Amino acid sequence: MQLLLLIFVFWSVYPRYFKRDKVIHDINYTAGVMEDVHPDLFAMISKADLTAHTDSIENTLPEKISEAGAYRVFSEVFAPVHDGHTGCRWNNIYTLRGSGLFRKILPLRLIIVGNKIFVTKDYQG
Repeated sequence: MQLLLLIFVFWSVYPRYFKRDKVIHDINYTAGVMEDVHPDLFAMISKADLTAHTDSIENTLPEKISEAGAYRVFSEVFAPVHDGHTGCRWNNIYTLRGSGLFRKILPLRLIIVGNKIFVTKDYQG
C-alpha cells in the first residue's frame, strides 16, 4: 500500500509535457469554441488582432511545453479579450490531475439547448 501511495505521489508531482503541435491544436480549438459560445468575444479586440496575437504566440512556442508553460500560454493567448471570466485557473491543472484515478471532473454544470451551451452552476466560484 505504501508503494502504491509513493507511486501516486510521484505521478502527481512529476511534470508533464505537451508537444508544440498539441498546444497549437488546443489553442485553435479553444478559440473556435469561444467564437461559438462567447456572447461578445470581440468587444475589446478585433478578430483580426486576436488572430494575429494568437499566431505570434504560436510561432514562438518551443517543441515541448510543460503543463505550467501551457497554462501561461493559454492565459497569454486569451488575455486581450479582457473579460474577467475567460481564462484558465492554475489550480485546475493540479486538482484535476489526481481526479483521473477516481473520475473526470468538469468544474461546471452545463446544459445544452439547441446549439448553445449554458452554465447552470460553477463549482469553483
